[in-house]
Amino acid sequence: MRKWTRYGIKQRTVNSNIPVVVIGDVHGRSKALKTLADHIPHNAHVVLVGDLIDRGPDSVEVCHFVKHHGWEVVLGNHEWMMIKAFEDPLMMDLWLSNGGIETLNSIEQTASKLNISPNSLIAELTGWFKAFPLYVEIRLSNTTLLITHAGVKLGLSTWQEALNIPLDDPDSIIWYRGPLGNFEGITQVCGHTPVPNGPIQEGYNWRIDTGCTYRHQGLGYLSALIFYPERFEPEVIRVSCRQ
Repeated sequence: MRKWTRYGIKQRTVNSNIPVVVIGDVHGRSKALKTLADHIPHNAHVVLVGDLIDRGPDSVEVCHFVKHHGWEVVLGNHEWMMIKAFEDPLMMDLWLSNGGIETLNSIEQTASKLNISPNSLIAELTGWFKAFPLYVEIRLSNTTLLITHAGVKLGLSTWQEALNIPLDDPDSIIWYRGPLGNFEGITQVCGHTPVPNGPIQEGYNWRIDTGCTYRHQGLGYLSALIFYPERFEPEVIRVSCRQ
């Protein structure tokens, strides 16, 4: 097995005849997530593109909210960094410098409220993250959604080739930031790279990270797409994170 692919190697492929909601990078913004959740159809299949944690103030609350609803999550680079940080001391600085400090604060505050040890909460979260798949593939009547954190790179013959790229590689589907590949019958939906005034469509593919933790022009939103059966274009939901 390749280096760094111990986690996230499970996959999910399902058929769906109900609305599918794909939510972008939340990054510890529980208020925005709860506001967005009010716009989700009650019978929808909900998938988040990863990066539930870091940078924002409420990472633990976000995780518990998602778990409570039973929503699916694909592995993001921030979940991966947190997993590695508690296995390899050399990875701790990388995580902390990329928003992990805010997540540690959230863990300590939540553990104090629940009267449990922070270590038990860390074990709960990292254990949950390790079960996240690298992708969720959902077959709709008019397309197949391929949901990953960062997207499958341009230049591969098939999107499945991306699964062979080690997770610490910049071209992996938790780190990639370049142009997305186009694959017949596939609509990629990914986050990771913030896009101003998004979500944006690139060909048949979508980028839905709208920079909820940033205040730059055009960013500062949490976004989602709703794919309805028999409809070609998804509905866009976007809520402000600037409160």
